[in-house]
Order: sequence, then structure tokens, then C-alpha cells
Amino acid sequence: MTTAADRHAVDELVRIGPLLEEALEGTATTVGDAFLAALVTTLARVLNVRYAVVGRLLPQHAAIQTLKVCVDGELVENIVYPLSGTPCEHVVGLAPRYFAAGAADLFPKDELLRQLQVECYLGVPLYSSRHEPLGNLLLMDSKPLPEALVPPALKLMELFALRTAGEIERAEREQQLAIQDIHLGIILNNSRDGLLTASADARILAVNRAYCTLLGYEEQELLGRSIHEIEANETMEEVDAHTRKIVEQGFDRFISRHRCKDGTTRDLELSISYIAEVGQFLTIARDVTERLLLERQLLDSEQRYQAFTELSSDFCHVCSRTAGGPYRVQWIGGQFERITGYGNDELLALGCWLPLVHPDDRERVAAGLLRLSAGDELRSEFRLVRKDLVVRWISEHSRCVQDPVNPDLLRLYGSARDITTVHDNTLALQTAENAYRTIFNATNDVIFIMDAQQGMIIDCNKQAVQLFGRPRVDLIGSNPVQLSPPDHPDFGFEQAAAHIRSAIEEGAQLFEWLCARPDGSTFWAEVSLRAAEINGRQRLLAVVRDISERKQSMQELQQARDAALQATTAKNEFLANMSHEVRTPLNGIMGLSQLLRTTSLTEEQAGYMDMLDSSARNLLVLINDILDISRIEAGSLTIRQTAFSPAKLLREVAGMYEKAAAEKGIGLDILPCDELPAALIGDPLRLRQVLINLVGNAIKFTSHGGVTLRVDCLEESATGIRLGFEVSDSGIGMSAETLQKIFHPFTQADASTSRVHGGSGLGLAICRRLSELMGGSIRAESSLGQGSRFIVELPFGRYLGTQDTEETETAAPALRLEPLRILLVEDQEVNRTFVQRLLERQGHRIAAAADGLMALDLLEREQYDLMLLDIQMPGMGGEEVLLQLRRNERKNGRHLPVVALTAHALAGDREKLLASGFDGYVSKPVQMDQLLAEMGRARAMKGQPQQ
Repeated sequence: MTTAADRHAVDELVRIGPLLEEALEGTATTVGDAFLAALVTTLARVLNVRYAVVGRLLPQHAAIQTLKVCVDGELVENIVYPLSGTPCEHVVGLAPRYFAAGAADLFPKDELLRQLQVECYLGVPLYSSRHEPLGNLLLMDSKPLPEALVPPALKLMELFALRTAGEIERAEREQQLAIQDIHLGIILNNSRDGLLTASADARILAVNRAYCTLLGYEEQELLGRSIHEIEANETMEEVDAHTRKIVEQGFDRFISRHRCKDGTTRDLELSISYIAEVGQFLTIARDVTERLLLERQLLDSEQRYQAFTELSSDFCHVCSRTAGGPYRVQWIGGQFERITGYGNDELLALGCWLPLVHPDDRERVAAGLLRLSAGDELRSEFRLVRKDLVVRWISEHSRCVQDPVNPDLLRLYGSARDITTVHDNTLALQTAENAYRTIFNATNDVIFIMDAQQGMIIDCNKQAVQLFGRPRVDLIGSNPVQLSPPDHPDFGFEQAAAHIRSAIEEGAQLFEWLCARPDGSTFWAEVSLRAAEINGRQRLLAVVRDISERKQSMQELQQARDAALQATTAKNEFLANMSHEVRTPLNGIMGLSQLLRTTSLTEEQAGYMDMLDSSARNLLVLINDILDISRIEAGSLTIRQTAFSPAKLLREVAGMYEKAAAEKGIGLDILPCDELPAALIGDPLRLRQVLINLVGNAIKFTSHGGVTLRVDCLEESATGIRLGFEVSDSGIGMSAETLQKIFHPFTQADASTSRVHGGSGLGLAICRRLSELMGGSIRAESSLGQGSRFIVELPFGRYLGTQDTEETETAAPALRLEPLRILLVEDQEVNRTFVQRLLERQGHRIAAAADGLMALDLLEREQYDLMLLDIQMPGMGGEEVLLQLRRNERKNGRHLPVVALTAHALAGDREKLLASGFDGYVSKPVQMDQLLAEMGRARAMKGQPQQ
């Protein structure tokens, strides 16, 4: 029920409505401190209260600082009062509060309320622009406010709260800026750096005293001038271009040369900021003329010293220590990184190079260093462990010098040299002598040292006495015939002399000899006889081994041979499986390499990618060689008979090695005979493999001269032709001993060859096996230092067709396909990722599946133009997926081209997969050009029978 008082209050509010509008308009034209004064006086008058206050929170003091206070219509002085125990504590940072009556009694700790006889309290919080508590706006009176007046009064205060907070912040910012202007003026005029401001058109607006002093101008002489007038290096156009660049970037720092009033120039480091709000440039200029001169002089000095230290084979160091402390590295130079494998920064981080000394030598070296006094020198040899854990011998010469300023500081100047080679050679000589004597007397074999001219034994080991049952004195001076059964026709002087002559003229000889003991018993011995120079004289070294048990164990050896054949079969299966397992990650490596090449690479990164591709290709060649050996030994490698162009094949072989030959500075000539047919029937893949291997080896082992591939017609008939392929070079050649074993698997000329030239020793073995499988043969002729000749003779059938085989071979599907919707099914994430990314870069849309079940689910929900399907996957393999797909296609009449992706590369795998319903086949590692060609072929065939 509305009382008469309420109706009166409403009437009163209606009556003062015009005053509210007048108050709003009045405060809208004021700002800052004037606004706050107008606000409190207007609120007090309009709402008819005694007190109106704007307060600012002082967080560090937990108090309120009044900014404006209106009491009974008059502004009074500001005060500071504590926040705790007051009504403001419930408002600031919280929410509006209204205490209608008895405010002084509700807050007994607030003495101010009691003194002012406050009955009611209405307050609203103020917040900063960062939404942090800023203060409060409050009204107080000694009587309660009319109830009908409270809501509009609260609304009015909340509306004014936002602007009030803004005006408070603005006033505080203006005060701070004024203080900053004072400070900035002091800083600018007392700064050692030159300071200037310039307009957007690069004209000087203001400079400080330091900048005028730098260039020798008075301030009035610089104001209004264009920057290009004092710029010594840049033209007006260049200054304008540089100005536009700074406007775009907002900031730049660079060295510039300015022209002084007296005509000289100074190098200044300029830090220029563009102030977009005012369209001006602020520049800090620092004179660096002397610094740049010193830096150039220091750089020249360092370059000269660096050149000397780098030309030295030693490394130098400077260390220092105080009394009782360890030496710490101060500087390192020369060949330190080459000798130790550590960079200079790594050593400086360690602080001392003693941790690099071998643990067994470290205590000795440290003790020697600590004993040094000023003026002492130390020479020592010790082992040092490189970063790659290789141990090197070091010879160091150091001198200790006392610091002239600090007597407690000792400096150690030293140089160190790698003496590993000298040390190893000395040790090797001692070791060889000891080893010779130890082996000579401790070996289980008999060793005879014989005179090469007379064939007489001049020394023997202890085992000779035991095996022949004769005292050493009887053996010395005897000859091989005297140790054989008497009057035996196969073991007389003639046979012994022949073996000795062969050992001297041809090299090491290995043969069997029947020996006899004084008691008449005999035994078979295997003799390794070779010529050797001992102490400057030619001797014969005979190693004799009792093989009587071997002769008696032939039957057991046959059984062992059978077991070995079984082991070979198991080995071949193992190699095939390992080939699959290695190809899978190699596919990822080579694929990601192809993917990386489609991105923007630096020159350094491109070089790394070339090395990565080369290593991957070398590994792939090795895998293929091992797989070929496995196929051949397992009897699963098939020679295919197809038409091909021999001339094109020869050009391809030459094209592969022209660059390698040119880089080595040697010639490469291909000389086909005039009778070479335009087309032949044979296996071009295996022929190419043989020729590539032979030409590649020839170039590898030839450093001067050249390599020649000659083709001759050996025999002709109506249906066939026999060709001879001769690869000759002027390289290092081979000995007769080497020629006997080069066609054996995993065999090379010697261990050093593999280290110098690389290779697995499989290439020539594969060439021999392939040549034999193609119905031909291979042989080699060579001598040391005279080069080598490899002759391959192979039969071929005559091609009776009319189609140009060269055009047939070069025809290939275009690598660029129209954009396709492709389903990629691959369980290996790396392989799936790189194939997807490379195909997407070709414009194709790829849907990826990690297993067979996911692939079938995608096939039910979407239609695709092509599917790339991995064969070996966990759960449902690729062949099972294809079987289910083709079963569904028989119902709907469709045919989706499917290309198999597999790491299986055994003979017959391709035919097996194509026969099972695949439209294409690509072996891993996947090469993108091969994949695109096979995709194009599969799309072109689309359901036709595969060949």
C-alpha cells in the first residue's frame, strides 16, 4: 500500500527530473578534476543528500583517499581513512550496497560515520580499465532516503561510475606523463647519445645537445634540414627508400656515416623507431667511429694469428690458475677440433682439458701441471680420448708464466701435437717382434724358415720337433725330401723344387705333402709355402699342418656339406625376410627424403638431402645384391626372354657413368660392333645389371686413362647370335692370387680395397651367376698396375618382329595424372605419411587407412578412383582386402584399380599378385616416378588381364 510519503517522494522525483537532465548535460562538458567536482555537487543537490564522495583505493595501505567530497552543498578538503570496518569495505571490488538506516550503529569501528551522524549509506564500486578495483562513489545522509528514490539513485550512480573511473585514470595518466616529460627532458639533455626526432618526410624536428656536439653544429643549424643533407653514404632516393622501410617495419638499427660541419665524417650506430601515432621518427645516435676502427684492427690481427695457427699441425692453449686451484682454459686455437673432435666452445664449457685425458694418464698429467712454478717448462706424452672415443697420443710442451699484475695468478702457455702415428709405428715394431717370436714358438702349426736357393731348413719352431719326432738339431740343415718317405715317386727332389720355384715366381703356394718320421710312420701335411724377405735376405716360409684327421674325416665332411646346404637354404630364406624388414623402414627414409625435397630447402639442407639419398641408394643396392644372391642360391631367379634394343641399353649404361667418369677426369668409350642387331631376344634387366656392375667397378678403380666397353659379334646363326662384352680399364689391376677369388661372394682384392673404394664384395659374384644363368660365361684378365679386362660372352635370340623395340621400351605412361580420389592403405605411419603428402602435392585427394578393416569400411562409404594397398599388415592383410573387394565388385559390376605396395621383392611376387587381381605392383622403397607410372598403367588397364 502506497503511503502519502511515498507518493510525495515520487512527486518530488518527477519534479526534479529536469534537474537530472541539467546535471547530466553539465557534467558531460567537463573532464578530469572539474568533472569529479561537478559530479559530487550535482548528485548531492539532485538527490538531496548531505554527503557525496568519490574515493580512490590505496591497495598498499588498505585505505581510501577521497578525491572529491561535497558536504551540505560545499566542496571540502580530502582525507584518507582506513578501509577496514567501514561500509566501503563491502563495496570496493565487490558490489553496490545500500544501508537504509543505522549505518553508524552497523559499523561501530567507523568513527567518521558517528561524527557525521550518518544514518543511510549508498555506495557503488569503481573499476579500472583492467577490471581491477579502483575505488567507490557514495552518498550518505543523516536521514533514510525515500524508498522510491533508491532504485533510480542507484541506477544513476552506476551510470556515472564508468565515466568516473575513466576520469580518475585519465587524471592519473596525465600526472604521470607530466612527470615523465620532466624526466625525459633531463635525460635527453644529459644523454651521451645523440637524440633527434624527424618528420615523416625525414626533416629534423628536434635534436639534443649530444647530437649537435657529435657533428659540430648548433641546434638551429640542424632544425628543418633533411636527413640526406647530413648522410654521407646514402643518396636522397636511398634515404627515402630506407625511410619507407622503417615505416613498414616500425624499427631498424644500422651503422650510418654522417657528415660533420667541418667536412669530416663520423660512423654512427642509429636506432630508429617510427611513432605511427604522431607520424615521426625517434632516433638514438651513438658514435662508433673509434670502436669500428679498433674492431677492424682486432679482426686483422686475429685473422693473421688464425692463419698461422691453422697452418700448424699443433693446437695451442692458454690456461690460468690461482694458488692451489686447477688450471682453467682461457683460449684455444689451431687444430684442436681436428685432433680432439671437440669444438672450442665445448672445451671452454668444460673449463679444463684434463677430462679429455685418458683415465690411466690423467693423474700423472695433473700432478705434473700442479708442480709447475713460474718459469718452469714441461714436456709430456699422454693419451687423449677424442669425442668419438678414439684414443690419440699427444705430445705437449708447456711453459708456466707469472702474471705481471697478480703474482698469485699463473698462466700456462702450451702447444700440443698428435703423435699417434709415430707412437703406433714404434709400438707396432716392438709388438710385431714380440708377436713373431710368440707365434713362432706357440703356434700349433709347424713353421720352417728355409733358404730360398738351397731349399734347406735354417730355423723351426717347437711344434716341428714334436710333429716330426726329431730333435731340432736334426731338422736344421735338412730339406723337405729328407722328411718324406724314401724313394716315393710323388715326393722327391723334382716335386719339391717345383713348389719352391712357384712360391718364388708366382706367389704363395698351398699343397699337400706326405711326411715321414724316424720310426717309419707317415702323416699327411698341408703346406703353405711363400717367399719372404727376412733381414734383407730372401727366405721361404713354410707353415705345415697335420691333416691326417682331415683325410680320415671325408665322410663326416660330406655330411657336414649336406648340413651346410640346408643352412644355405635357411640363410636364403632369412635374407629374403630380412630384405623385407629392411625395405620397410628404408621406404620411409627414402620417401620422407622425396617429401622433404618438395619443401623449401637451404643450400646446406639440400646438400644433406643429397648425402641422405646417396646413403639410402647405396643401402638399397646392397639389399638388392644380397637378395639377388639369395635368389640365385635358392634357384628362384628367373631369366626372362623379351625383345630389347641393345644400342639403347648401351646408351643407358654410358649415361649412368658419364658424370662419374668426367668427375674423375677419365674417358668412357662405348664401342659397339657394326654387326650389332637393332633388336635381340634376351633379359635386358640382367644384362644391364652385369654391365653396370663391370663399368662401375672399372671407373671406381681407375684414376687415370679411361674405361672402354666393347661389344663384338662372336657367332651368328639364323636364330641366334653370341656377343662378347669386354670392359677394360687402365686402373690398379689385380694379382694372380686375387683373380682366383674375385668371383666368390663377399670377397674383394684385399681388406684395404673395401676401405678405400667401398663395396660389399657381391657384385662380381652376382655377375658370374647371372652370366651362367643366361647361358654364358665371364672371365677376367689383369696384372697389378696394368689395368683389368672383364669378358662376358652371352647368347641371344634374333628378334623377328616388326615393331621398333626402342620405341616400345621408351613408351611409358605419363607421370602426370588428372586429380584422383585415392584410398591409401598402409599400416606404417611413416610410409603412409610420405606417400600421402607427395600424392597430395600432385593434386590428388587422399583418404588414408591404417589397416584392412578400416579400408573396407571406407570403401563401403565412399567411391574412389584408385587404391594403393600394402600387402603385409597386421590383422587383415592386403590380399584379403582385395579378395573381399573383388567379391563385392562382382555384385555391383564395378572395378576399382588397385596397385600393390609391398616390401616383398622376390622373383614371382609380381606375377603372383597381378594374377590374384591386383592391377599394378610397386616394390618398396617406393620411388614416386615409378609409383605414378604404375598408377597410370593401372588406370589405363582398368580390369584388363595383366601381363
